[in-house]
Amino acid sequence: MNAMLFLFAVLIGIFSVSANQQCEELTIGNGAQTVTKNGGITVKFLELIEDSRCPEGANCIWAGVAKIKVRLSKNGKAEVFDLNTNQREKTAIFQGYSFALDALNPYPSTTSKYSPSAYKATIEVSKAP
Repeated sequence: MNAMLFLFAVLIGIFSVSANQQCEELTIGNGAQTVTKNGGITVKFLELIEDSRCPEGANCIWAGVAKIKVRLSKNGKAEVFDLNTNQREKTAIFQGYSFALDALNPYPSTTSKYSPSAYKATIEVSKAP
């Protein structure tokens, strides 16, 4: 019985490691760039296009959307994509990887305005299906 529990735990651990290696989360500031661990793709946050999300503490009819423009590049090939928080199913596919905007911070507030340079995007990168 203990051997079966041990084997089960090992298999769960192997599955977790392999799942984590396939999904990567990047946090990148507006105007900055970084390179993915998986695939070696350069991701540059080009600009904040829109942030119409409902501010904290406000009552809104619509949740709003945050939209950014990114450039993905590798080996001399580059493409520009718009990513947004409301349509995660519409990911950018580049060089066999999928890119989705997971979050954009800071979140809007009724008491503060943020400059575009203050924004940081969290982008989820995974192997494209």
